Amino acid sequence: RERGSRSRGYDLASVLVPPIYSGPMAAKPKGRIAPRIDEAVLTETFSEQLASGAVHDAVAAEMALPALVSPGGQSASIEGCIWRSVTLSNPRAQRLRLRDARIEKSDLANIEVSDAAWERVELVATRLTGATCNESQLKSVLFQECKLDFALFRMASLEHCVFEKCNLTEADFYGANLTGAIFRG
Repeated sequence: RERGSRSRGYDLASVLVPPIYSGPMAAKPKGRIAPRIDEAVLTETFSEQLASGAVHDAVAAEMALPALVSPGGQSASIEGCIWRSVTLSNPRAQRLRLRDARIEKSDLANIEVSDAAWERVELVATRLTGATCNESQLKSVLFQECKLDFALFRMASLEHCVFEKCNLTEADFYGANLTGAIFRG
């Protein structure tokens, strides 16, 4: 009699290779998730859309961003957007909701985004000196070659965030949740 996987009535490969689940019981991916941005549908209507308090699928380039709040002073919601070489006309942006976004070569020094929620955001070569991100929820955010000196992340949740080749001199992470966070370079 042959010894092996069939001797007990089942295939050894089915025991050693776990099945792949894709339904509601599927495991969540581990690590940082990149933003989902469809560049083919982006418009240049960022400022016009912001007037309503919500921006979707827009580009802001080489401009001073208007105040990042809705007309009623409520938090703005920005999704599927790219900012290139932008600056701030007003650093106050508390409770800013930012999802699936990329910010490149911009100057956001002294931005106040306490109690914000950012998910799947990439900040590349961006100045964030003195940024205040206290009690914010940042998930799957990449900070690459950013200047984050004197930035405050007190009591923030920085789940699966990556800080790559960043200047973090005097940055404050007191009480921050750094689950899955990576600091390199």
